[in-house]
Amino acid sequence: MLPASAPNQRPAAVAIRSGLAVAMLFELITGPETQFRAAWSASPWRQDPYHTAVLLAQVTTPMLVVAVLLRLAVRSPAGQAEREQQLVRATGITIALIALALCSEWASVVADPARQRWRAGTGLEVVGLGLCTAFSLLVTQLLWRARSEHGATQRWRHDWLADGAILIERLTGLGRRRGPQVVEQLRRHTSAVFLAASMLAAAAGTAAQAFGEGITDLRLIAWNFLAITAALSAFCFTSNAIVGFIARPPRSRTRQTVERGVVAGGIAVLVAIAFHDPLWSLVGRGQLTAGGLIALTSGAGGLAATLAAVASHLAGLRRPEPSDTGRVGTLRGVN
Repeated sequence: MLPASAPNQRPAAVAIRSGLAVAMLFELITGPETQFRAAWSASPWRQDPYHTAVLLAQVTTPMLVVAVLLRLAVRSPAGQAEREQQLVRATGITIALIALALCSEWASVVADPARQRWRAGTGLEVVGLGLCTAFSLLVTQLLWRARSEHGATQRWRHDWLADGAILIERLTGLGRRRGPQVVEQLRRHTSAVFLAASMLAAAAGTAAQAFGEGITDLRLIAWNFLAITAALSAFCFTSNAIVGFIARPPRSRTRQTVERGVVAGGIAVLVAIAFHDPLWSLVGRGQLTAGGLIALTSGAGGLAATLAAVASHLAGLRRPEPSDTGRVGTLRGVN
């Protein structure tokens, strides 16, 4: 939580709470649009590449909102400045993803060639789009003001994981003895933590999309799960570098190479999904089938991951192997 001595109207506090409100509004408006087939069939952003941007924001926004709410529940004077800065950054990522979805939706409204499908409900969707856009612009301004209160931080001494352990201990009374050891183990296995979180979110997103769009092809369901997992894994690694969910110890050059490949592959899969039709027209023949879509996105992800891994490896040969002596500061938060 923000310091008790700070007024409730402090720019950071206002920006964070306003950002959470906009994120919840976005989910309340977007959720019904994608879960009711009648509404979705008349939605201007039902097709890619617009759909991909909306789905990305719809899946990641709840994850970020829950994380921010849990972090706000931690009241600890230690690391308060860093905690506030990380919360502002996390809120900023949330609004950025929502803004990407909103821009995509506006583009679809302008470019939709099938306006004859629009219904009265489509007008309500556009009104909701306008509301989300207006509030997002306001929150962006608030976040900019809050961000200017702190300088840039390259390394974190406090992270969200340690605050989560504090919260669990205070709510349940557990973890006082083993908490620090568990947190340290999780820090050393950050990749596994991110993969598990991505798979859980992907399972929920895949189920929701299959229900909302009536997908019954098991191949597409399995592919959808793997594609969302890849995209969310890239999101976890990237966002962690910005907001410090888990303050990581130094990694070997090989692990860094693998992680960069995962990030590049996840992003490439997402881009291939969004622009599958024009990409297929370049590399494929005939009409795009389910098998062709799976091959196209898997090939794009694999190629991007390989190229990123090779580039990272070649660049790493010019730098010394990281060691424990390169670790900055002491990771704190669990006593």
